[in-house]
Amino acid sequence: RRYAIKHHRYLYNASNLISQDQERQVRLKQLSVANSAINQHQVVPFVQPIFEAKTREPAFYECLVRLQHQGEIVSPGLFLPHIQGTRLYTKMSRQMIKYTFAKMRLNNDIFSLNLSPQDLLDDRTLALLEQEVHSLADPSRAGIEIVESEHPHARGALDEEMQQVGRGPRIV
Repeated sequence: RRYAIKHHRYLYNASNLISQDQERQVRLKQLSVANSAINQHQVVPFVQPIFEAKTREPAFYECLVRLQHQGEIVSPGLFLPHIQGTRLYTKMSRQMIKYTFAKMRLNNDIFSLNLSPQDLLDDRTLALLEQEVHSLADPSRAGIEIVESEHPHARGALDEEMQQVGRGPRIV
């Protein structure tokens, strides 16, 4: 080992290589599932009520992304980490925006949609969001929750981008 370090050579542990390969195979499988579901327009908004503490009445509905693959619902923890920062992610976000607004146009409930800085800095996604917000009879029913865990430093730029959407959605 000392000889290897001194001469800039690397030693590999076979069990580490095997576990790394297994992890890579799992990531590739999850990426493949996400790719397939998104390309087949299997993005599903899960609508979950958020209740008022005092009245126990629904205050609004939060729309959360899920994928459907081969008849099963796929949790975002299994696909989001693998597609963040890719075109697949923005494609999924645009589908989520379309399907959420289509679903929420059927009623008069207040709802919120989680979007990332990546979504709001993408021109096509922002244009779609603006179009969908203006398609509502009452755009103030829509809330946009910015998931800041990805890029907390980007808040200033996001506020400027949201000004383009105009009056209507609440920024949560």
